[in-house]
Amino acid sequence: MEQKRKNQIGFVDNAVGIKRRNLRDRILALEHYGGLKCACCGEEEFSFLSLDHIVDGMGSSHGRDLFGSGSVAGNHMYRKPRLQGFPDGFRVPCMNYLSYLIYAGFMLTIFRLHLSSCKHSLRGRKHPRKEPSP
Repeated sequence: MEQKRKNQIGFVDNAVGIKRRNLRDRILALEHYGGLKCACCGEEEFSFLSLDHIVDGMGSSHGRDLFGSGSVAGNHMYRKPRLQGFPDGFRVPCMNYLSYLIYAGFMLTIFRLHLSSCKHSLRGRKHPRKEPSP
């Protein structure tokens, strides 16, 4: 019984230590890459802030080069840059700005797909006109 209680206490202590480390990594990364405010709108609410790639639209390939994987998220997004000496290529945006970038990119992709498949596309030719009826 005493051994079981020791393990439970050890687990709780370890979980608290991990939470502290994750919070420390996030604060250090955000402070290094632009301070504790959004690079776009100046939002200072800590829970809204995140990291974003700024290397010429090469987000996943840049992440793959730095971290060995194109999809790094969660606590690893803050820990791995710290372990690598805070490499260049990141900024601190708020989640509203990231949502806007995702939405704008999605809408631009949809618009481009529409233009490429639309039979009424004006790209390189005139729009077909109906001949006036007599």
